[in-house]
Amino acid sequence: MAKKRRFDFTKKNKRSGKVENVGYLDLEQDEEQSRCSLYFYGDIVSATWESMWFEEDRCPQDIADFLNQLDGYEDIDIYFNSGGGDVFAGLAIYNQLKRYSGHKVGYVDGMAASIASVIMFACDELHFATGAQAMIHNILAVERFWDNTRWMIEFSVLRPSTAYGSPGEEMRLFLTEDGYQAALQSQQRREIKIKRYARVIEGHILDFKPGKRRRS
Repeated sequence: MAKKRRFDFTKKNKRSGKVENVGYLDLEQDEEQSRCSLYFYGDIVSATWESMWFEEDRCPQDIADFLNQLDGYEDIDIYFNSGGGDVFAGLAIYNQLKRYSGHKVGYVDGMAASIASVIMFACDELHFATGAQAMIHNILAVERFWDNTRWMIEFSVLRPSTAYGSPGEEMRLFLTEDGYQAALQSQQRREIKIKRYARVIEGHILDFKPGKRRRS
């Protein structure tokens, strides 16, 4: 049976010298399986004083406090419905979660867009709810440098209700071998159309195929 613990975030008032509560984060934990739940259901912000205004917002210090309460091996279920926010705050959160040694399972319930999509890739496995989407900016493709990244694809989305986006959108993804095979299957189902692809080794993109057409 799941139980909920609440972690209060505190800050010392420089004027009064007293420690005051400035926000909180609810942690749901399954006692039998030792799993925790973390929700990104708001904006990604840079500081605690910003996240205190809306309890669903998250900043790097919130996540640091959350992870410090764990033993380092508990599994975490991470839920996303966020349009993104502060880029550098999101990168800090991505790195915090990536370093955490417990198994991380991501669930996109609605949208993981912009920097929230980067945080999403800190998860060890991902699941998309029906109609859920990820909107990924190419410039933030930190997954390009992962050890198991093998392919880059550029593609157009053809059908709605796919994990890749909305019809007409064009995207670039860096994929593992399994991810690349899944993309090929999506192309066979005519959900996407791959326009270019390339091998990736240690972050280096090798031999685009097909190549760009030259103007005559």
